[in-house]
Amino acid sequence: MAKVTILVPMYNVEKYVSKCLKSLISQTYKDIEIWAVNDGSPDNSREVVLRYAKKDSRIKLIDKSNGGYGSVLQFGVDNITSPYFLVCDPDDWLEETAIEELYNFANLKDLDMVVGDYYNVYVGEKNKILEHSLDSSKIRPKKVYTSNDMIQSFSFGSVSPHSKLFRTNMLRNALFPNKVNYTDFILFIYALSCSKRIAYYNVPLSNYLKDRPNNSTTMVSPTRLKDHAVAWLSAFNQLDITNKNKILFRRMYEAVLGNLIVYSMYSKEYFKDEYWQDILKTVIKIRKVKPILEEDLSSENWMQKKLKIKLLDEGSYETTAKFYVRYINMHNSVRNVIKKLCLNLNNENE
Repeated sequence: MAKVTILVPMYNVEKYVSKCLKSLISQTYKDIEIWAVNDGSPDNSREVVLRYAKKDSRIKLIDKSNGGYGSVLQFGVDNITSPYFLVCDPDDWLEETAIEELYNFANLKDLDMVVGDYYNVYVGEKNKILEHSLDSSKIRPKKVYTSNDMIQSFSFGSVSPHSKLFRTNMLRNALFPNKVNYTDFILFIYALSCSKRIAYYNVPLSNYLKDRPNNSTTMVSPTRLKDHAVAWLSAFNQLDITNKNKILFRRMYEAVLGNLIVYSMYSKEYFKDEYWQDILKTVIKIRKVKPILEEDLSSENWMQKKLKIKLLDEGSYETTAKFYVRYINMHNSVRNVIKKLCLNLNNENE
């Protein structure tokens, strides 16, 4: 049995998966298996994988009907037998020492999860931009954290699976919805709720192709709101409502507010479109943990505290959610007007 399984979810990636697979079979750590999961892709992705599988027996092609990214994660946590696994999206690639460094560190420290750094890469650009997964002024690199609060504070870092190594057994009971994007959010939140030992490994070990056409993670549109809401609800429903998870609930609340902000920016028909009811479901759910959140909100500035607590207050959840959206929209409009005035003044002074 391999020590690490690399899970590669595939859908319409024939242009990219070859580079990904090359990086995986070139890893300096050899005791790995590579599961390329063809999620009902209509292109030639599986043929590319089969060519590589003939050269390297560690590559396993798995065909399944289309169920979305979450269905691939579900297949992985249900079936992987190696002690650890890592998710590598097929348009991304690993540095050649990625698995060696992550696994050796995790094995040495008996960790449930390791969070590494990564590079952002842009189509047509040669330079790579270092992305820190966590704020090293708050999370000390290579220090093992064992307290709930410190482990859960990792949730305010990068949610993406890049350069994250997970202990397989702790994720056996995780559930992922089908036909939904952003299920890596569930993976990360659930893993943090289960972890007993975790560390930040501040070395960039993977490459994230940030602006690939049709990349659902970075594509900004109202349709992402529904997927965010569904993924959020799934993650919330898998957490015990206790003070033990108070930091995770704070992170979950920030995600609700973030979705309201995105809605205020991109909805073309406020409160009447198909996304509004999905967002309201998250507002209703987050109110269940109001007693846990109120103490955490005490450090906010006056206006932000008032707005955030108002959203948690008893009464009409829809009225308060609408108020928050309108406030954000007004705030952004005023800010844009000020920016334009400043630009005009600068132009006049030149």
